[in-house]
Amino acid sequence: MEQKEIYAYRNEYNSRKYDRISFFVPKGTKDKIKRVAQSRGVSVNKYITDLLPIGLIERETEND
Repeated sequence: MEQKEIYAYRNEYNSRKYDRISFFVPKGTKDKIKRVAQSRGVSVNKYITDLLPIGLIERETEND
């Protein structure tokens, strides 16, 4: 399988399995998030996706 085919397959797979979210943060926040993620040995994506369920649970608890 050629590199081009691999990228095409990955992109198609990701578009079927995942939603993409793009958002803005104040200047400097991205670097802070990146440093914390690195200190925990995970990617920025993994760090944020691990935090989101916590925030959602807290939000649901507040509204009950």
